[in-house]
Amino acid sequence: VHKMYHHFRSRIDRINGIFHRKSFTKNAILQMMKAADIPVQFFFESKKNINLVEKEADLDPELLQFKERFSILHLGAINRDRNHDIFWKALSELIRENARFRSNLSVVLIGKLDVSVLKSIERYQLDQVVIKKAYIPHNRVASYMRIASLLYLPVNNTPNARSIQTGKLFEYLASEKPILGIGPEEGDAAQIIRECRAGQMIPFADAERLKQAIHEYFIQWDNQNLSISPVNIDHYSRRNLTGKMAELLNQLIGES
Repeated sequence: VHKMYHHFRSRIDRINGIFHRKSFTKNAILQMMKAADIPVQFFFESKKNINLVEKEADLDPELLQFKERFSILHLGAINRDRNHDIFWKALSELIRENARFRSNLSVVLIGKLDVSVLKSIERYQLDQVVIKKAYIPHNRVASYMRIASLLYLPVNNTPNARSIQTGKLFEYLASEKPILGIGPEEGDAAQIIRECRAGQMIPFADAERLKQAIHEYFIQWDNQNLSISPVNIDHYSRRNLTGKMAELLNQLIGES
């Protein structure tokens, strides 16, 4: 069952909904998942099972500098569709308006960046607060999330945006750190964030609300009370989803 789940997952382009093997059609997979109430996307390991880096000495010294700062972390590639101008604009305005925010902000981007991201950073003069890292081993990802103050989740601004559940969302949930997303409020990712009480999703064009949200998170961090108490995150664990898949397959076998 575990291998079959991965087989289904590997044949689905999680970004654009493109299916690469005709042997598993889109409708067939979606209908089966819908019948079992299983989300068609990624999931995370239970927090207790994550392979954490135990010693901070093992972490990249360049990234350790953001531990004592208000750090906004993004893991994974940012392509043009995920590069939302309102994010950089909000940071730029807050830096100009708030000296304490300016002196404590770090934006950490781990993963491949589209050239549009680099141009946005340059345009809004954010080079001094942005740390860029092309790659870290996956077994160290959880440790960096644990150090971060806020996890940034930009959803692709594409026609299928409402149905996108990015893989990093489930890793973010496991970290139990606040999630700040930009995407459809009525989309699948936003629904999961609300269900788990793990953060908030800001619409693509709502620049003022995004700026306010970042400022509020910063105030909480500055007062040393930036935290969340998520619920229901075990619904999206590997064990729970694979169990649901097994139940469904047993039902299908029994009906045949």
